[in-house]
Amino acid sequence: MLRWETPTRYYAATLYRDLLGDAIVATCHGGRRNNLGTMHVRLVRDEEEGRAVLDAIGRRRAQRKYKLVISTNPTIKQG
Repeated sequence: MLRWETPTRYYAATLYRDLLGDAIVATCHGGRRNNLGTMHVRLVRDEEEGRAVLDAIGRRRAQRKYKLVISTNPTIKQG
């Protein structure tokens, strides 16, 4: 799991395998001071593509001045 924050916003992403064995990148983002937010699930071809998606998300969060606050090993977990 990866999590980025600003003083008012958060963004989290994780890479995992669903019950059918498909590789999934799930993201959620919203406000830190309210209950507003959303979640998106994206099917990816394999772990390599999933890691590329996570890298792209990280670059975009950095451009938007988010700070990485949690970084666990983003390996695919059996789900």
